[in-house]
Amino acid sequence: MASDQDLAELERRSNDYVPEYKAPLVGQRQSTQALVAEYAQADPVYIHKTTALPRTYSHYRTIRGDGNCGWRALAFGYFEALLRQGDSSKILAEAARLKSFNTLLDSMGWNEEFYEDFVHETLELLKKTATSIDDGTLILDRFNDQAKCSAITYHFKLITSAWMRSQAAHFADFVPDRDVKLYCAKNIEAFTVELDNLGLQALATAIVNKAGIAIDVLYLDRSEGEEVTPHQWPVFDADNNVLDAPTIRLLYRPGHYDLLYKAEDISDMSISSLSNPEIRLVSNPTIISSENPAYSWDMETSEDMWEAIPGFSYGGMPFAEEHFKSEPISPIKGALSLAATGQDTLSLAATAESPLTVQAASPRLIEPSRVDGPFRITPKQQEFDEMQRSSVQPEQGETDVKRE
Repeated sequence: MASDQDLAELERRSNDYVPEYKAPLVGQRQSTQALVAEYAQADPVYIHKTTALPRTYSHYRTIRGDGNCGWRALAFGYFEALLRQGDSSKILAEAARLKSFNTLLDSMGWNEEFYEDFVHETLELLKKTATSIDDGTLILDRFNDQAKCSAITYHFKLITSAWMRSQAAHFADFVPDRDVKLYCAKNIEAFTVELDNLGLQALATAIVNKAGIAIDVLYLDRSEGEEVTPHQWPVFDADNNVLDAPTIRLLYRPGHYDLLYKAEDISDMSISSLSNPEIRLVSNPTIISSENPAYSWDMETSEDMWEAIPGFSYGGMPFAEEHFKSEPISPIKGALSLAATGQDTLSLAATAESPLTVQAASPRLIEPSRVDGPFRITPKQQEFDEMQRSSVQPEQGETDVKRE
């Protein structure tokens, strides 16, 4: 028979045990046919409901079941829904709005040193999402980094808790002893306590719906019906009409949340492009033709579109080497917008704050490279430069690229 000391040691080990999870924090999208196969041997209620899923929902994404799956699913879905809208101005506005919650966090007694790292990770991902052309890979990578994912998730929990406490009169009737602060401490702020209906309501109101994003929770349980049971948190306009808004779809199985997608959600993700007055993503930039053969190009013979665009050079840019070596820009991510403004000028809007104007005083041909920076001189360019060196020279002090 085990002694009291042995039992105490077993209890200590049990309390200290942390399971090893092999599943990713957020999985890749996969067909909902996988759910049909998973429940093929279940009871008829689950068989009927999972069999019906693919008719409406084409894909789903697993979320690790570690006590934070609901919070993580909604936080990930929030970023993904913003990306699907393709509006960088909206994403940056969301970054400013979430930062404004710092005042509310302060009013609840949390000082900035406590929450600043959580806020930083959230805002950094929003800003990177706003200035990148991405299919969601960046967001998925961040949410599979344990430290970054935990920081963002906990930021959402803190905002939710602060919101509930600031609206205590509204929530008091739904919590034990009408003590909203105690309820939040035990059920919202505690890191491994799963999302409940009250927390979901507060999170939807404070963060998700305010961003113009709806939430659908689809219950896969033993309730009546041949399909999953929906529960919705829609977005309303000023006249209280339900808007057709981008939607986070949660698949709820008792004790666990995953993400669901309709076919149009996947389509929106694949074709979305970020846009605002200064950052315009164009899949087929229009290059105005020129009578000058040095500026002409042939789609059939050019090996690389970039080799056919004259006037690109970072020669003469005092900041070029430091900037490009620290963070090389790929042709896709660097060329956020190309617009031919005349025979001798092309405009490259690389960032919202600092557009570049590339002058063609000494036409140069460029080729993308991830080795020496974004561009390197090609044999064609060398040949052209040698041919033009004696006849085409820039004015003294003139540079190929200038900042506006």
